[in-house]
Amino acid sequence: MQFKIKKSFTISYAHRLKGYRGRCGRIHGHTANIEVVCVVRHLGENGIGIDFNEIKEKVGSWLNEALDHRLLLEKTDPAGKGLKEMGEDVFLLPFQPSAENLARMIYKKVKEMGFPVEEVIFFESPTSAASYKD
Repeated sequence: MQFKIKKSFTISYAHRLKGYRGRCGRIHGHTANIEVVCVVRHLGENGIGIDFNEIKEKVGSWLNEALDHRLLLEKTDPAGKGLKEMGEDVFLLPFQPSAENLARMIYKKVKEMGFPVEEVIFFESPTSAASYKD
């Protein structure tokens, strides 16, 4: 027996995929919906597996601080250095900021926080999503 607990978050961010031939190679923005799915086998005495508020406070705070309203670029992207020097809030990543890589990064962070995460689903748009699970 297992219970799945899912918490959804929304962030706005900009990115580009360095070297991509097409529109995603240009800086553009998204409003992403992120679903964090955790699995527990037992409920506490209060009938709760994981308190939604605990997920919201810990994961939501990190998402808002790290990703929300930020420009996400791969660390060797030439635009990153210039924009940082201009005072822009750029988050330089060790990978391309694709939906797939962002789902994996969030999964690893949620796991590091101690949650029994099963999967992270990253909706770059209402019709396009990537998911990651170990």
